[in-house]
Formats: sequence, structure tokens, C-alpha cells
Amino acid sequence: MRTDNGSMPTPSLSRSDFANALVDKSVLLSDLANDARVRPDVLAKVKSDGDLDHDGAISGDDEVKAAFTAIDAFDHDGNRLTVTDSPAQNAARALIEKAKAVVPNGNADDATVAACAKFLLNSPNVSFWTGLSTGSDRKNLERLANGEKARVPAKGTEVMPKLKMMQALVAMAKNGPIMINALTGGSHSPNSNHYLGIAVDLDIHRGSTSQIVAIAARFGGKRNFEQDHIHLDF
Repeated sequence: MRTDNGSMPTPSLSRSDFANALVDKSVLLSDLANDARVRPDVLAKVKSDGDLDHDGAISGDDEVKAAFTAIDAFDHDGNRLTVTDSPAQNAARALIEKAKAVVPNGNADDATVAACAKFLLNSPNVSFWTGLSTGSDRKNLERLANGEKARVPAKGTEVMPKLKMMQALVAMAKNGPIMINALTGGSHSPNSNHYLGIAVDLDIHRGSTSQIVAIAARFGGKRNFEQDHIHLDF
């Protein structure tokens, strides 16, 4: 089948292919803003509906799904599982290409959770608290570095920590010393974000607290009320 001008139509892009292309990737919205293929109204929709944590980037399963849904609003193929029309497909493919451009060789320090874990394990700026009730969370970092999920001993479950949180830890370690008190290990409140892989505790006496909190904020992290350590939710 050919279009009116005789050219072959661009194949549809499926929701699943879009999601698979962005696994463990992060795309800065500022990069999309500089891409002529992405219409301003499409970008605005992706920003308002897709950037769930308002950190200026699209990353993680939930944001990727939301971004596709936002883009699909500009598509008229009648199928919510694909995008075919140019405005929508151009934006979707730009997202994929920008994500690839972030890690062109696939070996950046913070490209994936596993890469982040490897960096943290090898960084001389990173240490692990040995007083955690379930044992040092270094073992969980070792699991993550091998592509496995982190164990949550308090719940008897496993979880993949949020990429943005791991990227924040890498940025902190590049900035100065940190001690990881607890990632998914230890005993916390029943509904603790630690058990969901979206919180980390750091030693308050290791490194600069103000700089650590500032770096966390760049990745969507916020400090809570606890004063004897630095608890960050992502």
C-alpha cells in the first residue's frame, strides 16, 4: 500500500516496542525540546502527562507508559496500542533515539540499575553500614550488579530499585563520600518506601548533607523528617 504521493507509509510503532526500547533508559525533555520533529503541543502533553515525578525526564515503566499514552492522543489510527500518524510517531521515535543517545556505547556509569550498582561497588567514595539488622546492603548491590533484583528481607520479596534513585547515588558518589545505610534491607515502617525500591538511607556524618540532598533533588528525591540519618524518597 502506498500513500497519495507514491511513497511507502511508515510502519506503526507499537506500545510494547516503545516500552522495550526505553527499558532502563532516561530521556531528558530538554533534549526533545531541541528536536525539530517534536511539535511543541506534543512535547507539552508528554511533559504534563508523562513526567510523573516532575524531574524533567521520562524514565521508568510508569513514565514510559504515560508518555506513550500522551503521544497517542495525537494519533488517529484508532488503536491505543500503536501510533501511526506523523506527529505522534515522530515524537515517539525521537524519544527512543534520544534515549539511545544518552548511552551510545551502552556502558555509561548510570545507564541502567546494574551499571549504577557496579559503579557504586567499585567507587572508593562508597561504603556500606555494617550495623543494618539484615546485614549490609552491599550484598543487594552485588545482586543488582548481576542483573538480579534486590532482596527485601522484611517482606520476603524482591524489588528492582528505581533507576533515578540509583543514578542519584552515582552522582553523589562522584561528588564525594557517602555511606549507604539501607536500600531495601533492614526493618522499617510497614509501608516503607524502602520495600518498594524507592527510598535509601545514608549516613548523616559521611559527606556533605546539603550537597547530598541537592543532588537527590535533581533526580526527583526528597528528604523526610528523620534527623539521625538522611532518608531520601524517590
